[in-house]
Amino acid sequence: MATSQPPDSLIAIAHGIIQPIALDQKVVFIPHRAANSIFIIASPYLVERTISILKYLDQTAATTQILNPNEMRFLQGGAPGQWILDKNGNWQFVPGPSIQGAQPPEGNWKIDEQGNWYFEPGKYAGGKGPDGKWVLDKDGNWVFQLSPGKTISPQRFSGRKKSLPNYL
Repeated sequence: MATSQPPDSLIAIAHGIIQPIALDQKVVFIPHRAANSIFIIASPYLVERTISILKYLDQTAATTQILNPNEMRFLQGGAPGQWILDKNGNWQFVPGPSIQGAQPPEGNWKIDEQGNWYFEPGKYAGGKGPDGKWVLDKDGNWVFQLSPGKTISPQRFSGRKKSLPNYL
């Protein structure tokens, strides 16, 4: 939900920002004026980036700042590792530093301040994590492969059409 600017205004600005990132991929914005919301239809990668941009634009209305590119990445606060897209367009969590061994890593999945999953190595304490499995990459390092079509954020539903979170 847009809070400080009307959806049409946010769409105009966000479209100009996301278009160079999208290149030839299509990004469609659909304003829902009655709910003061915006629906985004695009690849999961572009939807996640667009939501970050819209959130930033809506929270910083009437301010002048330089956008920090790290704020648009899915880095977990204090937790090593990052989410990347594999060659098939599916999300993978790559722990940092690399984890090797005969067995998948033990630990717990948590949610960072951006609402995204991250993995914290250590003793398993129970609880739910993202849908997917640990697999070995070509270099023998463990990476977590999300199930196809799943998103790195448990608060957002998976699929191609997503609504902005309530705080937007």
